[in-house]
Amino acid sequence: MPHGILLGAAEHPDYDEARLAMRPGDVLVMYTDGLVERRDRSVDESLAHLAQVLAEPAADLDALLDRTLELSCADTDDDTCLIAVQVLDDGNGRADRRV
Repeated sequence: MPHGILLGAAEHPDYDEARLAMRPGDVLVMYTDGLVERRDRSVDESLAHLAQVLAEPAADLDALLDRTLELSCADTDDDTCLIAVQVLDDGNGRADRRV
């Protein structure tokens, strides 16, 4: 995984970069720490819970995001941002993206 400081924390930061090949049906989920922070649990435990929630099939991307927020184990007042990108098949064998 690429490393770097928080977005917006420095004027001219350096960030690692990585490439990820995605196929139709794949979903990339990005989130802030407010989704997984708990006072009584390690971040690793919260991340395992999140992975379990995301692994369950959903009717569509909106349903996946709604369920993820509903089942979030966070218990802090920290803001949460959740973004997902789903790769769709355009019907011609090419990938199309939905954000």
